[in-house]
Amino acid sequence: DLHSFPTRRSSDLRLIISNTIKASLSTNAGSIYSAYFFGNVVASTDRAMLSVYNKQVLDNPTLFNRAFVDLICVSPSAVELSKVDDVFVAYSELNDFVIKVCTKSPFDVNEFNMNGVNGMLSMEINSFCRIRKAELLNLLDRMNLFVSKFDDGAINMKFGTSSVEVSSMSSNGVEEIDYAESKDAVEFTIKIDINRLIAQLKAYSSDMVDLYYGSDKCIRLVDGEVTQMIALMR
Repeated sequence: DLHSFPTRRSSDLRLIISNTIKASLSTNAGSIYSAYFFGNVVASTDRAMLSVYNKQVLDNPTLFNRAFVDLICVSPSAVELSKVDDVFVAYSELNDFVIKVCTKSPFDVNEFNMNGVNGMLSMEINSFCRIRKAELLNLLDRMNLFVSKFDDGAINMKFGTSSVEVSSMSSNGVEEIDYAESKDAVEFTIKIDINRLIAQLKAYSSDMVDLYYGSDKCIRLVDGEVTQMIALMR
């Protein structure tokens, strides 16, 4: 029933998708972790990274595969998202051309662990620091030169009260960045995958990164309505 399923136009829909990071990895192709959750939020996760856009899109939670979502993203004009029976329709009209893409949700939405997602989002992580994104990305690019194939992509980040020290596992490369701002900053050291961190930072839209740390499970990046979480390595 088309009328029981709310429609979203792309001025809103594409913004939501572009700000919800494609955390799903190619290794998860064909699994539920290669899908996007659309409901009270938009979420994607590969279990090591989680990205959530805090905006309701659909009244009835649904999972969309990445191919369908990618097609919505590349449409140059308004996209109307609807549902007829159990088929989802993305409809776009540009000049004399009409694009219509149909899909059935490939997964049972109940299999997507939204309880786990909500638990991660509500996790208390108190220490906060604000870092210039460009400066941090440049540092990580240099640090990548010291990460060997035996490190599994791991680097150390030693947070202090006014700065963070980033080092390779062999300590051949060590650099430090001052915080632009901080609150409840304490000394805390984590081990994190450098490539996951770079990927999430590149998707971060603001020039200043708001980073929360202090958990032994993950760090949290917050950019307006977008929350990104990256699991720590042991």
